[in-house]
Amino acid sequence: MSIICRLLLSGYCRRTRVHEPLSTHDNTDLTRSTRSLHCAGARLWWGRTAFDPADSWRSACVAAGVEGANVILRNSCGEVLLFLRDDKPDIPFPNTWALPGGHVEPGETPLQCLLREIAEELGIDLDPNTVSPLCSRRRPWGMIEHTFTTVLDLDLDLIEVTEGQGLAWFGPTEIAEMALGFEENDMLADFFAADAAR
Repeated sequence: MSIICRLLLSGYCRRTRVHEPLSTHDNTDLTRSTRSLHCAGARLWWGRTAFDPADSWRSACVAAGVEGANVILRNSCGEVLLFLRDDKPDIPFPNTWALPGGHVEPGETPLQCLLREIAEELGIDLDPNTVSPLCSRRRPWGMIEHTFTTVLDLDLDLIEVTEGQGLAWFGPTEIAEMALGFEENDMLADFFAADAAR
């Protein structure tokens, strides 16, 4: 058993602080390769959200090699769109705000997954030419997560969500004070810091 597996099973979390871009792929042919996921800046963290092998959804992610895709969807004011997850005890991170996205289906690229999930859950057809890959990360629970960015002004009053409890725009300061679903705070903090430095 590798040292990472032993550390995960003993309760440590693996988290990447350096988010590698998917710049080697274009948006129409984003492959499912995970070879770029071994970040030089990977660290082991204690206690944030301990990996619990008894936690069924986390164990399923590890066993199945699950991949997901989400999007940092910003408006022209620089706010990020988050959705409030359903308050069901049998789903991961119930009743928390999270980035829109979902699981990659067999035969799907991460970009195709993202476009499908946003269309299904928000009724929005994103233009794939306006969506840019940001990073891929292996999450503490084993899932490979592909994050994209885009800018789009939406009137949230006109959107009917088919999953979750609702949508809202949040600025960097508000997001920094929230405990986001799927532990996205560090990645978003890095994103906002890089954006401010431009």
